[in-house]
Amino acid sequence: MSGNTDAESVPETEPDADTHVPVPVPPEDIEASGKEGVIEQPEEGAKFQIYLASAGSYDAAREDERDILTTDADGFAVSKDLPYGRYVVHQTEGMEGQAFIPDFIVYIRTDDQTYSYILDNTTQSSFIRVEKHDAETGKIIPAAGVGFQVRDLSTGDLIAETIYYPTPVTIDTFFTNEEGWLMLPYELSYGQYELIEVETCYGYVLDSNPVPFTVDGTQDVVVVEKHNMPQKGKIVVAKTGEVFASVTTSDGADKDGADLLYQPVYEIRGMEGATYEIRAAEDIYTPDGTLRAAKGDVVDTVTTGSGGAVSSKELYLGKYEVVETKAPYGMVLNPNPQQVELVYAGQEVDLTETAAGVYNERQKVELSLEKTLELSEEFGIGTNNELANITFGLYAAEDLTAADGSVIPTDGLLEIVSLDADGKGIAQTDLPLGSYYLKEHSTDAHYILSGTKYSVTFAYGDQERKAEENVGLVHQVIKDKVHGYGQWGFYTYDDLFQIGCIGLCKASATDKGGTFSTYAYRLIWHELCDALVQSTKRYADEVVADVTPYISAESENGEFLSGLRMDLSQALGAARKDAPPSTAKGIDAMILMSQGYTSGEIGERMGASAKLVCAWVSKARKFLKAHPEMETIAGYGS
Repeated sequence: MSGNTDAESVPETEPDADTHVPVPVPPEDIEASGKEGVIEQPEEGAKFQIYLASAGSYDAAREDERDILTTDADGFAVSKDLPYGRYVVHQTEGMEGQAFIPDFIVYIRTDDQTYSYILDNTTQSSFIRVEKHDAETGKIIPAAGVGFQVRDLSTGDLIAETIYYPTPVTIDTFFTNEEGWLMLPYELSYGQYELIEVETCYGYVLDSNPVPFTVDGTQDVVVVEKHNMPQKGKIVVAKTGEVFASVTTSDGADKDGADLLYQPVYEIRGMEGATYEIRAAEDIYTPDGTLRAAKGDVVDTVTTGSGGAVSSKELYLGKYEVVETKAPYGMVLNPNPQQVELVYAGQEVDLTETAAGVYNERQKVELSLEKTLELSEEFGIGTNNELANITFGLYAAEDLTAADGSVIPTDGLLEIVSLDADGKGIAQTDLPLGSYYLKEHSTDAHYILSGTKYSVTFAYGDQERKAEENVGLVHQVIKDKVHGYGQWGFYTYDDLFQIGCIGLCKASATDKGGTFSTYAYRLIWHELCDALVQSTKRYADEVVADVTPYISAESENGEFLSGLRMDLSQALGAARKDAPPSTAKGIDAMILMSQGYTSGEIGERMGASAKLVCAWVSKARKFLKAHPEMETIAGYGS
């Protein structure tokens, strides 16, 4: 090893004046004292180069102006005779862990003079700086009070310092300042050590795994970094609500106790299928100063499982809000954000947890109906609170299966609905989602019990929105398939629209993808067809019965005349010629009804109320039945 030492910059062995003036040392100029030797102790095997300073290096010096010295077992070494001059003594080898003697100059200026020196190599050492860092960002954590110990691996002892003022104590745990770092109180000698964290700061998980480090004299300050993971937590969302749990039955739903009544039973259980956004309710920072989530950020989206609970991913400590974005099937969306906070659970906890409980109201429906009766002023029927004698049965239009497997069967009776004096009734049963129908269960003695079913489908809100968005399909189907035909049986256009909407709701509830409009169009038409088939049959039966006394039931060839295809308008028009004015109006109304007009539309055309139109029609029917001699109406008969 050669040295390039400027002779003017190397101190001579002759003593200089001792000024004793303290000079502040900036942190960047700190040098470990172990790098300068003291002339006190011999060392075997140490090697030194001696060369004329003016040559600049050992290799550049002439052979008679240089020499190699190696100390013996007693630490002694003697050079050969060298000519006058200034010579640099440069150590090239020494004991491991010992600091080399800094270069010094020997000035040879006297014949036969031996210059003797005792050189003391001190042990290499370094100052130790300990820093606390975030394991994810690598940033230093500006936190005071983080405690560390340092162990000397050669002895197994902890590094300690004894302080005698004001009370003698031994310190073996050292703590960070507000900037998140510390310096050990003194240098550590050459060797192997380990840093042990014994107390961490708020927001972080203690990591007791030692950090090994080496002091080898190559650095004045050895920086040892301890990296810790920020503590995180999970938010557990628990969703509960009422579910259709089971079915009970009871006898005696009507006066005779003959009907079996089915009732749904509800229980509060965990709800599957609720979706939540977890949003930061504040700016979320970790103690290293890193923004982990801005206020309002969606940090996770979760959906509850079969047990009604779900855990978020690992989140940083802070305040959050849990916002429901999709309710379970059949439940009302809960619009209220749930405020939760993940708080520090101590340095020994890797993952903390908090819970948010959310309850959802089940979607419910109020089913109401209104009944009107034909009036007969002549016989005083329809004005004597007959409506109070009429009841409707509420039936299931499909199997309704509860969570436990019990079933309300198709056509199963759920409730008997009574009417008030105005003909209005409200069902009291708390209905689960599904399809139902109302049908007269009992009627007044003056009227015939109707077998007409009035369908209603209770669909989930999401399905309802899909239906609302496509309601124009119902009008389109009626226009394409029904409107203009003229024979709607007992149904008005509004009736047909309601029936078509049932088909639309069924399409919404069973849609599995594809082109919804095509699928819904088909189901709407199927629903209308089923209703029209039943209605047309009943309409034909009643209207033909009204005019049967005045037409020949058979043609000359004995074929039966179809109630739907015969010209009712012509027959009724002939009958009105001999009818009183109010009866004639009723016959006119029957003609319009045969063309598909509602009683309300007829009333608008005739300047009367719908109820008065019904009264006229009642009179007209009685008139026709009371005059059997009119048997050649419309040219039929003999």
